Amino acid sequence: MSVIDFTQEEGYDPNLKTQFVHMTLETNSASCTKCWRKFFKGDTVKIRVVNGISYTKSIYCPRAKKDKEHLNNVDEYREYIVLLYHSQGIKLEDSKIDEMCKEWELHSIRKGYQVAETTTISKSNVESGKVSVSNFNSVIDFKIKQVKDHRAKLIKTFKEDNVSFIFDLQGDESNPSVALSKELAVLDNIIARLEAQKIKD
Repeated sequence: MSVIDFTQEEGYDPNLKTQFVHMTLETNSASCTKCWRKFFKGDTVKIRVVNGISYTKSIYCPRAKKDKEHLNNVDEYREYIVLLYHSQGIKLEDSKIDEMCKEWELHSIRKGYQVAETTTISKSNVESGKVSVSNFNSVIDFKIKQVKDHRAKLIKTFKEDNVSFIFDLQGDESNPSVALSKELAVLDNIIARLEAQKIKD
């Protein structure tokens, strides 16, 4: 079971006495600060008390019962939200569930409750099975999109400056259209090299 590190909480002071107490939730609903488990009016929750001052904006799972312990990973969270919404008669689309799970994972990593596992996107990692061909190609596609966006921005800026839009590679170096032509040629070359890196299924 992961442990909440309250040294990261806003207003933490090691010289102050911190303890946790159970209370009955009086608002309509609230979510655990750590794992986003939802609680409703009348549920028992845990709050932090520092030197006698209650911090009721941050609530936590009471952990008094097994079904009220923290959700410790994305699979537990996925199962929980499906059951939660089903109990309310709401059917979530798979895409919405995936989106919610991604948000939960990012929240968990930002807060330091989970450690992000990173794998370098490379052809060697594709060959070893650590990275799928689809993921590898999607990264290449993203890089290509960035270059194409930059290319389009250059052309737009060039047009907005009311400069004659003539590509004359034989012309004067000080000619803006020549400079733009050369820049676009470099970007087109980068796009072609990236396209060549893509792996065919």
